[in-house]
Amino acid sequence: MAVCRFGGVEGVTTLPGVAIAVALMPPLCTIGFGLGSGANTRIMGGAGLLFLTNLVAIVASAFVVFLVTGMNAPEVRAEMENSRKGELLARALSRGALARALGNGGQLKWRILLMVVLLGAIALPLRSAFMQVAGEATARGVTQDVVKRLLPPGALVTQQVEVGRDSVAVRLISTRVVAEEKIRDAELEIERRSGRKTVLTVATIASQSELAVLMQRLATTSQPTPVVPATLDEIHNEVINRIKPILSDVWPAEAPLQDFDIAFNSNGMTLTVQYQSDHELEKISQGILTKELQERLGAPDISLVVHRLAPPELQRRRSRGSLSAESLPFCEEVGHG
Repeated sequence: MAVCRFGGVEGVTTLPGVAIAVALMPPLCTIGFGLGSGANTRIMGGAGLLFLTNLVAIVASAFVVFLVTGMNAPEVRAEMENSRKGELLARALSRGALARALGNGGQLKWRILLMVVLLGAIALPLRSAFMQVAGEATARGVTQDVVKRLLPPGALVTQQVEVGRDSVAVRLISTRVVAEEKIRDAELEIERRSGRKTVLTVATIASQSELAVLMQRLATTSQPTPVVPATLDEIHNEVINRIKPILSDVWPAEAPLQDFDIAFNSNGMTLTVQYQSDHELEKISQGILTKELQERLGAPDISLVVHRLAPPELQRRRSRGSLSAESLPFCEEVGHG
């Protein structure tokens, strides 16, 4: 961009602006972004076309402005030639075949021809891009019109439309069920009016009113399942089945476990255990077993009562009188640890 002033004593003057940087730098930066994103040709192609369009537009507009303001007048050209005589580079370029070619090319008719060629070079890609944008806008408008007639007002929750070069993908979420025949008819209509292959999908969800009615119906129809109280025998068997694997795990192997039972009293629970061994369990072992059972069962008020059963051979000897009854203590109780 340049502001031109003429008609004064100083002749024609120009004041350059920043429009060139504003028009050309953003497309160049976008080309760099597309190159850094894995050489994305779509991004780079669009930014490159914008750069060329802006460049040609700047050159053409500058040509027209300079021509209107009289930059091509004979006196202006003569003044420009005089200003170049003192420059070494200008004197070198003003001689030889290059100077004659540039002199002929600088004529007005060649400049006009150059502008026409530049404008024609970008006309074709610009027309293609314009047709693509117009086609996408038409496809989106047709889709909006068909969707409005496909679903009643308020039934559409979300809508996604993706328009490609030759296709249209439409995804709808609705609170109303749409028949497959209507969906196929809508696809055909979009294809006919937009000229693009169309895929239309409709997902159905429940509306807020339907969810409220359903929750109310579930709340009124669901009845709580009556709880039948368990009998004392069932409670007793459940406790036995829970204690059995834990007791078998902690009981010492040298004193085989024979049987056990559980009793409830005002002080807690009493676990009675029968085991078979030649010798009685020591007090320390009984206390350790009690602590272990209290921790594993989560019952700190449980107490342990042990009954030693003599091995079969020892019982036969006792029955024959080989051993006195005083030598076989029968039971011992361990308190709460």
